[in-house]
Amino acid sequence: MFSRLKIGQRLIILIAVQAIILLFVGIISIYGLRTGTESTRELDKAVATSTRLGYIIEPVRTDFVDTVNNLYNGALTWSEAETRLDFARQDFELGWTAFIDSLSADELEFVNSILKPYLGDVKDAMNTLQSIIDTEDTARLEAFALGGVRAAIAPFISSAQASMAEQNLVSNNILYESRQREKSILVITAAAFVVGIFVSSVLGILIFQSIVTPIRAISN
Repeated sequence: MFSRLKIGQRLIILIAVQAIILLFVGIISIYGLRTGTESTRELDKAVATSTRLGYIIEPVRTDFVDTVNNLYNGALTWSEAETRLDFARQDFELGWTAFIDSLSADELEFVNSILKPYLGDVKDAMNTLQSIIDTEDTARLEAFALGGVRAAIAPFISSAQASMAEQNLVSNNILYESRQREKSILVITAAAFVVGIFVSSVLGILIFQSIVTPIRAISN
């Protein structure tokens, strides 16, 4: 098989085959690193989006609603409630701005169709509470606390929670696909190593015999 080739050419073939095998394994490894990096980036983005949604919901669901309830129950004075409302409004605006600024064009379009239609309801509810505080109207406060506030913010909260659930689902899918890809790359890499060792060993034996056999014949 190698009798017509010089010894140097035979060795070059052996080295070339080993180099090709190493190159193939290296390409697989680089592909695995790149896909792993992309998956990590996508996962970080999904987690960050879910976290920012939480930052938006928290001032509405706790700070704002708690302010209404505590004011109605007498745990807060009118002035204290106004201060709490200002904090809740500020946190909500900052959270919403940070969330919008972090979105891509496609994500922004999705948010505008899902969350933004209910954004005005939250702001109207905060303005309503501000009006109640300004007039110190206990009757309006009672009606607002017993049902009006939750009815006003419920669509926004539900939409935000649905978006968070979707982001969590995206994160789980990314993790699952990443693990499956890692397993596939590991299997391919291991198979490439085994095949490479086998081919290199067989080729090395053949080249060794092609060199040693004539030398032994000459020696004899």
